Amino acid sequence: GYHDNNDWLISRPLKMDATKAYRLSFKAAMSTKINSLNFEVSLGNAATAEAATTIIDAISSDEFAANDTKYAYSYDFTPSFTGDGYIGFHEDDAKLASTYYSNSLSIYDFSIKEIPIVPNLATNLTASPADDESLKVILTFNTPTTSTTGLALGDLTASVYRDGQPIADLPTTAGKNESYVDTTIPGNGYYTYYVIIKNANGASEEEPMKVTTDYVGVPYAIPFASDFNDADQVASWTVVDNSETQGYAWTIADGMAKITETKVNNYNDYLITPPMKMKAGKVYQIKVNGRQSSNSYSYYDRDFKVMLGKGNTAEAQTTELLSDKL
Repeated sequence: GYHDNNDWLISRPLKMDATKAYRLSFKAAMSTKINSLNFEVSLGNAATAEAATTIIDAISSDEFAANDTKYAYSYDFTPSFTGDGYIGFHEDDAKLASTYYSNSLSIYDFSIKEIPIVPNLATNLTASPADDESLKVILTFNTPTTSTTGLALGDLTASVYRDGQPIADLPTTAGKNESYVDTTIPGNGYYTYYVIIKNANGASEEEPMKVTTDYVGVPYAIPFASDFNDADQVASWTVVDNSETQGYAWTIADGMAKITETKVNNYNDYLITPPMKMKAGKVYQIKVNGRQSSNSYSYYDRDFKVMLGKGNTAEAQTTELLSDKL
């Protein structure tokens, strides 16, 4: 109401163990955004404000819409103590800025349960093609040092995936610098890898880090030509969809590469060739046949550029060879 707030809602005692992992879940809603009602979620070993020494999260009313829309929250944690634990909700705000609105905070569907102890994600993943241009990829990564809630780990398995398919299971332990050489590459191209770290209880629910290689295998020799009909060659072209609205990008079909303008989208898209062997100091010539077709809403100029880069990403295209308006 019309006063400063410093109020607590504290759960009943909950039996907790410092060697286990738990998941706290609840929903929260606010009645209006006119006046702020920020609150903290905390953990303590007694039903007092002074005992609530572990802050699980600080939640701002800016996260909420009005009209009592419910938002779900979930937190995994391990307590620092064994015994009775208490979850506290602490609302601490100054007097209402607008006295003619009374904001209210509501908590729903409170639950806490024990969850399996699983490892954190692998970190610092790299995937590098072999220097000799053979069909090999060298992976390096670090195994986690703790579980998702900070507990020590024992034996682990690192499962390596290439393009979404498992290719190897490596026995490992916590806190190791691991490496793996993938010698089962099916052919030239680009490949995406990730590593799932597991223990006897399973793996983290979080999305693992993914990395895509530079071109694996022997680059194309110059002279190079493409009629966009050779399936293997077409697969080595890269489409980068940087559009304001995803899904409107270059397509390759029927012997051509094409991008279609729409009146609802701003474009910033790339079509990037396969890698080609080039040497500094030599002169190269680029030829391309193209055409533009238009309709009633093509009122604006379209910028068309030809770029040169050392990789198949938008960021790698650093040298402008041609710029024109269509």
